[in-house]
Amino acid sequence: MKNIVGQVATGEKFFNRKNDIRKLWGKIRSGSNVLISAPRRTGKTSILYYLKDNPEEGYSILYLDTESVDSCNEFFRKIYNHLLTESDEQLKIKLVEMAKTLGKKIDEVGKTIKLGDKELDYYEELVLLMKKLDLKDQKIIIIIDEFAQTLQNILKDDEKKAVSFLEKNRTLRQSPDINKNIQFIYAGSIGLENVASSIDGSKYINDINSHTLRPLNREEAKELIKFILDGEPLINDKTIDYILNKLHEFVPYYIQIIIQEIHEAGFSGTDSEIDTIFEEIVKKRIYFEHWHARLKSYKSNEYKFAKTVLNIASEKEFVSSEVIYDKAVEFELNSDHKAIINALIYDGYINNDENPSTYKFNSPLLKMWWCKNVAN
Repeated sequence: MKNIVGQVATGEKFFNRKNDIRKLWGKIRSGSNVLISAPRRTGKTSILYYLKDNPEEGYSILYLDTESVDSCNEFFRKIYNHLLTESDEQLKIKLVEMAKTLGKKIDEVGKTIKLGDKELDYYEELVLLMKKLDLKDQKIIIIIDEFAQTLQNILKDDEKKAVSFLEKNRTLRQSPDINKNIQFIYAGSIGLENVASSIDGSKYINDINSHTLRPLNREEAKELIKFILDGEPLINDKTIDYILNKLHEFVPYYIQIIIQEIHEAGFSGTDSEIDTIFEEIVKKRIYFEHWHARLKSYKSNEYKFAKTVLNIASEKEFVSSEVIYDKAVEFELNSDHKAIINALIYDGYINNDENPSTYKFNSPLLKMWWCKNVAN
């Protein structure tokens, strides 16, 4: 089978979501900088790796994850180093030679760049380098994964620094001397729009072309299951339909762990066995603990509020806006609670699609897990 759980799927294990890939390349070819918004575990990073490993002619693509970055200078240092060490060989030589003639003196070029001046402003160095580039018929696409998390990390330290960070990134995108050669793709599982709006920073990202990576539709989910099975007669079409009816939301990760559990259970083909497998998945904290762990990074009262809202939604059919507001007052959040609810939506927990005033879990599987392992 081609089942890879919780890791980036590359090469022959990558399930090609052709519609999303087609739309993304259309936006790239138009010259847009792109924001990919994706709930957790929808296959975002695998798609980003696919773009990196399969660039169209005339494009060179770099990928970096900045989830742990918590300062503006460190963010631009990573981009600077990545350009000079991870570009294709011919471009790397050109960039290094160019960098040596600009700004501060480069002492060493290896896996990282060592410069003579330790107190270096990497944003200024990056601007100098990018403005000097002349790639003629080639463009560099820089993919920055978990960009919104980086913004949130900086925001925890200082709001003014977070606003400055957004301003500097917009300046890079808007400079004609830079965008003729370089485009950016930002991605993340928490909503950039939500974080930016919390500091009145929406105006600094309104130039980015947005693409939402959604869970699979039913036909795509069937195709993924058959792709994973790769001809192995583990389950038939009837069982596939039963699984999808129970899942309701077709997140690739959910499908992968179900197929893994079926394979390990010695499945004989009954619906009751599928029910048992769902129950076994719910008992295993490891499958969904990272959802809960992300919430623990909130401030104490924010975490308690988010946890309480999800507890209610997991124990009942839904949680109402009135109850949410009452809990916000209880935890002294007032209007700030709206940003937390939006974060839970972006993160793939809940939605209010059917009724604007009620929120329910997107996934019955995640709801069952939360109810058993967190709420009780």
